[in-house]
Amino acid sequence: MQENEENQMLSLEQGRRLIENTSLSNLNDDELQELLESIKVFCEINFEMYLDVLRQVKMEEIDKDFSDDNVVLLNENNQENLQKAA
Repeated sequence: MQENEENQMLSLEQGRRLIENTSLSNLNDDELQELLESIKVFCEINFEMYLDVLRQVKMEEIDKDFSDDNVVLLNENNQENLQKAA
């Protein structure tokens, strides 16, 4: 429990350095902690959105690679040609 409090204090000190010389520099510790928590949530949401977009792009690439345009249907002539090639 004490380690968590130490990490929180370190985060507050780092947060204070980040907001020096801004209009936010007058925040008390609770307000700063709330701000840092909001920033963390914002970043997590954006990261999840980024992963969703990346996943969608990859799926579109896979779909494109396996589209019907790239599939050759085998008929008797194609099968004979494959057998001759083998």
